[in-house]
Amino acid sequence: MYTCPNCGTAFEGHYCPICRQAAPNERITWSYLGHQAMHGFFHVDRGLIHTIRELAIRPGYAIREYLNGKRGYHFNPVLFLVLTSSLASLLFIVFNISLPNQLLTLDEVAQHNSTIAYKYFALVGIFLILLLSATDYVFYSRKKFLFTELITSNTFQMGQILVFIILTLPVFVIQSHFNEDGGGTFELHEWFRYVLIGYMIWVRIQLLDAVKNKSLILLIFLQLVVVYFSYKYVLLAVLNYLRENMIR
Repeated sequence: MYTCPNCGTAFEGHYCPICRQAAPNERITWSYLGHQAMHGFFHVDRGLIHTIRELAIRPGYAIREYLNGKRGYHFNPVLFLVLTSSLASLLFIVFNISLPNQLLTLDEVAQHNSTIAYKYFALVGIFLILLLSATDYVFYSRKKFLFTELITSNTFQMGQILVFIILTLPVFVIQSHFNEDGGGTFELHEWFRYVLIGYMIWVRIQLLDAVKNKSLILLIFLQLVVVYFSYKYVLLAVLNYLRENMIR
């Protein structure tokens, strides 16, 4: 019999039936911290690696399962985005190379002040998540998704896109080297942009169960065209305003 340190409930077994606190309550030692880190990030059934694998192989189906309540095996989407965005922005600052996801950032602003792209990295990501969620809500209203569910879906997608960016970082480091020495003849940003668009299409085809629905697939393409131009011109105007009025 254990007494839960969170809610004071007396219980038997491995978890408190009220608040799910694990039993017994261990002291926080180096061994405990190491175990928790390894379990949280690398456990094959419920860690970060599992989530990355699912979002790479079957992203739309995995997100739909999460929205339908199958959440015990997946990493928290907000924490997933925080970890991947922090690591991605740090790596690109350290290596001093331009961001590869040109769909998700703005060359025009970077030409005026390159620090803005890094300083507002989080703002750019949040803007895209909200824009994708809003257009998902409008274009697929018949699917009856809650807006918060769509934010969760796009948070997962943005986190996975950042994983792709991190994994391809060596390629862009090489590109940066060639651009310095060869006048920018070795360019992969454009191809990477199409890969990201393709990934978002693939996610929606699976999430909306549109594999055999041609009209729905066409609607997905239309939505992402709207997202692309809205993102490019609206965010460009916002960041230019920030550059001119708020950034010194």
